[in-house]
Amino acid sequence: VHAEIRRVWAATPAAATGGRAPLLVTAPADVSAAVVAGRHSDVVRLRVRDRAEAARRRDAIRAAAEQAGRNPDDVRVLVEAVTVIGQDAASALFRADLVRELGHAAHEHSLTVAGTAAGVAEELAQWVGAVDGFVLVPGSLPTDAVAIARELAPALASRGLIRGDVVAAGVESDLEAALEAELDAIVPADIAWDALLAV
Repeated sequence: VHAEIRRVWAATPAAATGGRAPLLVTAPADVSAAVVAGRHSDVVRLRVRDRAEAARRRDAIRAAAEQAGRNPDDVRVLVEAVTVIGQDAASALFRADLVRELGHAAHEHSLTVAGTAAGVAEELAQWVGAVDGFVLVPGSLPTDAVAIARELAPALASRGLIRGDVVAAGVESDLEAALEAELDAIVPADIAWDALLAV
């Protein structure tokens, strides 16, 4: 399947974005599928809650990429993180529990990070070296989506976890413009900004 997707992209110049083929992103459900993804994918999204498990899967994915003759650094391994930001840790944890109770089954095995922006940034920093970055899934829209842009992105930038120029370039204003225009359809359930991949 992966090879066929790449063949179609290569034969379809209109598929290129910015002069290059689109990234092949996969979200394998188990370790064996993650290894297959390592052979073919550009980005692998993991749903794990444990840092050590994420590191084991990343090592297996990178080894599979190398065995397939690829540069392991060309495969980005990201962890999906349901993100709830609050003015204090207690209120964020309360909302995170509520989000879990009302939540989507797809996020059942995902990491949940909840707290103040500084606390969440610190928690994400603990994963450096185990994974290449995160897909931040707002616990609720628009509250957590806006908090990620306004509060978490600058907190991550101040720790050197994302580039500050990306934050200054207007992640917040782009997000708010979409929300103000009530274009909920273009705000996916799981927002993945390129800026937040650079952990």
